[in-house]
Amino acid sequence: MARQTKINRLDGTMTFGLYLILAKDGGARMTRTAPQLARDERSMYLDVKIPTKIFETPTLRAEISIPEPEARPEINIAAASAALSEALGVDIVLTVHQPEGS
Repeated sequence: MARQTKINRLDGTMTFGLYLILAKDGGARMTRTAPQLARDERSMYLDVKIPTKIFETPTLRAEISIPEPEARPEINIAAASAALSEALGVDIVLTVHQPEGS
């Protein structure tokens, strides 16, 4: 019988139960149900715990200001970097390169 996925809303994780089947010849496969094994295969049951945020699509936000005298865009790099870092859970380094001839 297939195990259900457990979702823990308190710590924001999901736990998947599955079997990892390893073969003597180096092959490997996975299944959510109890496996039928060949003579040269062994299985182990795994609980795979992942953060639910892995399935969220980040919302990107940037601020562009165009001052009247120069009419050159101003991008708030710190806000964009912070939003990406928070959404993805990784450090982000953003830089702005001026186009050639400007």
